[in-house]
Amino acid sequence: MEFEGIVSRRHVSGGRTDVVFISGGERRIGRVFRFDGDASVIRKLTERLSALDIPGLITPDDVREVGSRLYCLSASGIAVAPFRGTPMTFEEMLRPLRMLHQEGWLHLDLSQHSFVERSGRPHLVFWGDALVSAGGLPEMPGEVAAGAFPGPAADYYLLGQLMPSTRGYLWQDDDAPEPSLLTNLRPSRRMNAMAERLGEVRQESLPREARWLPKPGLTVVSGGSMPQRDALINEWASTAWARGWSVRVVRCRPQERTRPLPDRPFGGERVDSPSGLMRCLFPVASGIDRLLVIDQIDYASADLMAILGGFTGASPPDLAVVVTEVRSPVLAERSAVDEEVRLAGEPGAAVDRGIDELVDGPLPGFPGPGWYGVRFRGPESYGPEPVQLAMSLRQLYDEGADRAVCEISQGMEKLTDEQRSVVASSCVNLGRFRDAESLAPESASMIRGRALMGMGRAAEAEGVLRRALSEPGAREDKAMLLARCLMEEGRLGEAEDLLETIESPRAVPLIARVLDQQGRPSESLQLISEALGTTEGTQRVGLLSSLANVNMRLGNYGSALEAADEAVEISRRVADTGSLRTSLQQRGRVREVLGRWPEALEDYKLAAFYSRESMERSARPPHVDLFVLQLRMGEIQAAFRTWEELELLLTGEGSTSALQLLSMLRAYTG
Repeated sequence: MEFEGIVSRRHVSGGRTDVVFISGGERRIGRVFRFDGDASVIRKLTERLSALDIPGLITPDDVREVGSRLYCLSASGIAVAPFRGTPMTFEEMLRPLRMLHQEGWLHLDLSQHSFVERSGRPHLVFWGDALVSAGGLPEMPGEVAAGAFPGPAADYYLLGQLMPSTRGYLWQDDDAPEPSLLTNLRPSRRMNAMAERLGEVRQESLPREARWLPKPGLTVVSGGSMPQRDALINEWASTAWARGWSVRVVRCRPQERTRPLPDRPFGGERVDSPSGLMRCLFPVASGIDRLLVIDQIDYASADLMAILGGFTGASPPDLAVVVTEVRSPVLAERSAVDEEVRLAGEPGAAVDRGIDELVDGPLPGFPGPGWYGVRFRGPESYGPEPVQLAMSLRQLYDEGADRAVCEISQGMEKLTDEQRSVVASSCVNLGRFRDAESLAPESASMIRGRALMGMGRAAEAEGVLRRALSEPGAREDKAMLLARCLMEEGRLGEAEDLLETIESPRAVPLIARVLDQQGRPSESLQLISEALGTTEGTQRVGLLSSLANVNMRLGNYGSALEAADEAVEISRRVADTGSLRTSLQQRGRVREVLGRWPEALEDYKLAAFYSRESMERSARPPHVDLFVLQLRMGEIQAAFRTWEELELLLTGEGSTSALQLLSMLRAYTG
């Protein structure tokens, strides 16, 4: 960062810099910071802040770009100097901050350097850059750090952090509140401490559920006004954060209604499953308590709702999931809810708006940092109806919005070949193989091959995939899919030769399966054991399931059960419903062979549940094992309920192998 006229500079938290410089012969003070969003956000924020007329408050009146994504907010520095005068009373220190709150703004960046002297009188400097970048906060209160709903309590927290180290030179007042009351982990207690000091009405009491943190599993908060819900979530988020939990609040809004995971910048990783969502929101949080809040699922996309369905009953033991809904019931499957909190009063929805969505007049609500810059939370009735963000089919697909892609494409008059490929890929991901085949252009060999394989037409898929293999790009994926095709046709030797050309742990379970099917189980065990020493996460789950399968075929039931147990435990920990379905089904088979039928039955039931919720397809759905075991145990009525679901599943699949399996089961039932 370089620009002319710098007199002095001081580095502050968050990679920011305070500067004094000369511009046009005038002495000015400024704050330099980085912002990766649209430059218009900073310009509009500066316009809003410069219009504030609050005694004892200095706000920026100019902004300039001083480097790539670097901005300098500045104000007149005439007669401005570091604070060295008589210490203020607490009331004097608080007055400009309180007036700022009355205008609808939050400071969110209070430090000893926020107070200066102008013409010998104390002033509070308010740059506003913390409103667009949460990383700039010195000591973030939990509700801000988690992405919840900051209010004046957040500024009181920062004020309480500042008071002990500045007593005697910045302020001096025996009637000031105890700083520990202002830094309480609960926002409601901070507000009440300040209200008591100022002689104001204390904050209305929160519901009794606010006294303790949500338990692992799924909690639904329904109804209530926007302030009620926000206060409850703030209480939970801040308390959990202070206790060392990893906390994330995802704020749904109508502008992002097609995104599978809103409230994040564009260009992130694809999220189309609970495990993908966990990787995105809690990348390094495994092994500690976690709180995930999905706020206002009234505005959630169909893809996000499907992901949430994968959490019902499948959450890791250290994960508490909270969803809020304004108009109950949005979450239809209530049987999977572990706890429900119903708030009293007239339901009221909230909408987060960017600074470019504001209208003239009072602000809709308090601002806070968001992925698109400063965001203001206010009632649904504020301003014009929000406009949905414009996203292409490719952007939606890359984010994981398969259902949105399919729905939006139906309203488009004509699709280009590129768009048809995108929609066909989404159809494959959703198990709509016939639609994918009809949509995919001839040039989309990989997509067509996946669709044909999904329908059990392996011979046709082989020709398509061999042509795809000769084309550049994604050779590993193409080779593995072609190998599966060859295995389905019984050409195991060719599949083995092809798989051995792939240098990736992903190919090991397939090679092990090929070796086992060729009567070479000892080679299969050795290959899996070697690979387990170098893999982790969901890849390890696949290897453990393969290990359990081979050991079971060899009669090593103890080793098989041990491997299956570990696979289930890892799948639960990472909240991967696909891996959990596979590992539970495998463990159920081992338990069934060992005669532990009730336990096997529970494994099959859960595996079938996760298969249904995630809409995953497999050559042998867990419903098959569940149905057969229910018949063996004499649970006839339950078996035929499973049969009805299984019949719909296999008939809808439409593949030759699925219909053959259905015929075999009919014969078994007879």
